[in-house]
Amino acid sequence: MLSVRLRVRFSGDWTERIGELRLKGDIYTATLHERQYRGFIRIRGEGVDEAIGMIEDAEYHTDVTVVRRTSRDGTDRASILVEAHLEEQTPYLLLLENGFMPLDPTILADGCEFFDLFVRDRERFIELVDLLEPIANVTIERVISDIDAPIQPSPVSWQQLSTTITDRQFEAIERATDLGYFSVPREATLTDIADEMGIDKSTAGEHLRRGLGHMAAFFVEESRFS
Repeated sequence: MLSVRLRVRFSGDWTERIGELRLKGDIYTATLHERQYRGFIRIRGEGVDEAIGMIEDAEYHTDVTVVRRTSRDGTDRASILVEAHLEEQTPYLLLLENGFMPLDPTILADGCEFFDLFVRDRERFIELVDLLEPIANVTIERVISDIDAPIQPSPVSWQQLSTTITDRQFEAIERATDLGYFSVPREATLTDIADEMGIDKSTAGEHLRRGLGHMAAFFVEESRFS
């Protein structure tokens, strides 16, 4: 069994176009039956309204409903339900029609979709890449051999964590990671993180501690049921 992550850029699609915007998102879950598609999309950051417009403009979307639109800590968020009839091949359609099972959620970043899958063997993996390459640009992000399927937190648990950690707490963790604050030896200080965030050192430290505290509590609690 192989654990595979693929970066897929579907040229001209809304998933590529929103890569121009400074936001994060995912296709949280999706269903497909006889080419009738329904997906639940979550996006946050700058340019949310523009991204919604791009999603609405996708030719294959037959209905786009903004289920929720909020702003928290200065960050815009939207949850969107889309319905579509997929007459032309898309990466997701191709995967399902050929017996592959992408794991939810599908991350949206840098104009690409990131698909995580379990694949039976290398021959099946080669088949997967060969199927996708005629319609999309495919980059192999990760292939891990001979693993058992891990016990993972449920999507509901992840959702609870994502609503507990504020955007500023997440930003502090993200900046700390990128700057090498958690490296051994340490490559950055709290002052560096604070400068990147445009806040004072004590506030940056508080955001970082609170965010890490939420994450630690989450993983400790989840481990008790694994």
